[in-house]
Amino acid sequence: MKLFLDTLKMDQIDLLDTLNLTTFEIECSSRAMSNITGDNLPEAVDLKSFIHNYLLGEKICAEINPMDIDKNYWSIKDHIDFNFRYDLGGIEELYDSLKISDIVNSKRLYSIAKKLKLISVLDLFSEQKSRQWMDETLVSNYTISPDQSAKKIGPNYYIHEGTNNWNKVWLRNIWDHTWQKQLLAWQDQLYKTEKKAREISSSDYAIVVIPEKDTIARFVTSDFINSGLLPMLFMQNVAKKIDQNKFHFPLRQLIEIASSNSFSYPDSHLSPMFYWEIFKGIIDQWGLASHINKFTPLEELRSGGGDLTSKFLNYDTDGMMFEFKTPNASLSQIYGGSKEFKSPLASSHVSLLNESAIIKGSVLILGDSHSSLGGSPYLTSIFSHFFREVSFYWNPCNLSHIELDKLNYDYCLCEISQRFIFPNFHN
Repeated sequence: MKLFLDTLKMDQIDLLDTLNLTTFEIECSSRAMSNITGDNLPEAVDLKSFIHNYLLGEKICAEINPMDIDKNYWSIKDHIDFNFRYDLGGIEELYDSLKISDIVNSKRLYSIAKKLKLISVLDLFSEQKSRQWMDETLVSNYTISPDQSAKKIGPNYYIHEGTNNWNKVWLRNIWDHTWQKQLLAWQDQLYKTEKKAREISSSDYAIVVIPEKDTIARFVTSDFINSGLLPMLFMQNVAKKIDQNKFHFPLRQLIEIASSNSFSYPDSHLSPMFYWEIFKGIIDQWGLASHINKFTPLEELRSGGGDLTSKFLNYDTDGMMFEFKTPNASLSQIYGGSKEFKSPLASSHVSLLNESAIIKGSVLILGDSHSSLGGSPYLTSIFSHFFREVSFYWNPCNLSHIELDKLNYDYCLCEISQRFIFPNFHN
């Protein structure tokens, strides 16, 4: 078979990555490697060898003086390739994460980054690898925030590195001592957490790890194709030392209710209906489901964006606020602490009283921002609609010692965000 090429420019050569070139005869109308006059593949170089080496990130140069070239109107891809071939430097800066969609499907640029060992650049490619070179449904709008902490894929917003290199967790594919050490540490921690929860609660308790937004999305969207298996293996084993009936990682339940707009709000937290589903699972475990079956939660728009809005420029959105069809929804009053976060966060605390609540019990919540200080739509707020007394302390899964307002509660909820129990992988 014959393969006809117009030129030897990057956009054409990148398309050949998946072909077995040994089965083709290759002819090319022009040996131009770019739009630069004179930047042509030498006649002595075999076309198949050139294509093979080009995709592997080899340097192929023409007989030109690179310093005489006007590069003012070049694309990012042209800049990277030319600077690499002629050793002009400044290559890492050219891999602009804000314009990752312009380069993420180029095998040539991936190979160059690999040769230069640009780890942070390779992470951007690795996360999208399956889509880059095999999936025809490429999401063109793939943007990383300037501080690398968040990303936008199509219409959806997620944590990227976050505060603990969360994206790198999904890129690891070998279970090593780092994973093992972290798993054993958290098995011991949850054992201690359970012991404390039993001491505090007179009726029942629950330990909940809240799935990250992108963890859910990996099962219900095409935003993430190249997902590692180790995070799921970790979650399957992290609660081995505690009562499995008291442990919640409600991934399956959230996958079942996810919709097309579940991930489009620019916030690292979950959508309101996800928190309602988590709440229902806890209440069901506590044998109290009959108290909430008649209530229907509603999502209502409000002005303002989420905590990822500021990560991306020129974004204007409405938020989502949780409301209930119940006359008692607004009757919770603060009787201790404050709804304002303190510094350090560990000193943040609020106690809420709802005299008209349908469940005349008390709940202690030891958690993070998924529970929060009583604001909608987070777990503390939802619990305060139905329980007479709810106290929240910023203390995810009882990681540190705290002085409680009182020693005993009817129920205790220990909550933590999924990403905070995983190893922190650095470059």
